[in-house]
Amino acid sequence: MAVSESYDFSKNRNEFLTTALRKAKLIGAGETPASDLMDIAILECNLLMKEWQNLNYGLWLHRRATLFLESGTAKYKLGTTGDHCSADIVETTLSASAAAGASSITVSSIAGIVDNDVIGILLDDNTLQFTTVNGTPTGYTVALDAALTGAATSGKKVYAYTSKIPRPNKVISARYKQGNYEYDLIRMTETEYDRNPYKTMAGVPGQFYYSPQMPDGEFYVFPVPNIESAVITLTLQFPVSDLDSATDDLEIPSNWYTALLYHLAIRLADGSGMQISQITAQTASAALQAARYDDTEGSGVQFTVNYDYR
Repeated sequence: MAVSESYDFSKNRNEFLTTALRKAKLIGAGETPASDLMDIAILECNLLMKEWQNLNYGLWLHRRATLFLESGTAKYKLGTTGDHCSADIVETTLSASAAAGASSITVSSIAGIVDNDVIGILLDDNTLQFTTVNGTPTGYTVALDAALTGAATSGKKVYAYTSKIPRPNKVISARYKQGNYEYDLIRMTETEYDRNPYKTMAGVPGQFYYSPQMPDGEFYVFPVPNIESAVITLTLQFPVSDLDSATDDLEIPSNWYTALLYHLAIRLADGSGMQISQITAQTASAALQAARYDDTEGSGVQFTVNYDYR
């Protein structure tokens, strides 16, 4: 039996929306939608995907990111103009000591480090100095846009990343990490954080609160960290990408295509006063139910032993 062994089925924005308009009977087979009709379909599709995300659909939008802590800082901005938090962290170490004032460092590996990356070097005083990479690294040498403000001994951690995370809709979980030590932080509500009379107390963070403000979300930790070298690993729900260009792919798995296609067709038909058949409505409902079932995260099974000494 000959099979393609291809698993990358996808449709771009205009291909998908054209199919939805045909399902809604707003255009015929082989017809190209007028620009104003396509604009309506783009708007409705973007709105529908955002609406579904509010209903917690989309495990594929959960990603991990690393937030670098600062001593004495309780609030961190999460977003493209926020603090140092990225989903594409590259980690290496210094392979040679660097003196204060050095404009380049020697690292164990330059894999994944490119020109203009943000780079953080852990100095001997345990502060993390951030600057940017100046030019393409060569060999094991990375040139810096700003000289080191302190000495850094061989073996110290070096972190690099290309871009900050987009503003997350939600923080699913947060884990404090220092060296090889890592544990979960306890989530606080807005009321719990606001009523906490010890917000400025220094120590090892054990709780967090997230407020999805605009344009960057606000992430609070308590107690306030008292060291520089710790990080928090975040599991975040990122927003689904907008459909801005005709060739943009939909940021959903292909097993969600049928559900989105039929529900979008219903919305488009309804907005134009067209009648939707019972079969179309039933197909939309069944497809969404199946997609949601596949989108459910499984949970482990726990066994409890009850010792009865009677």
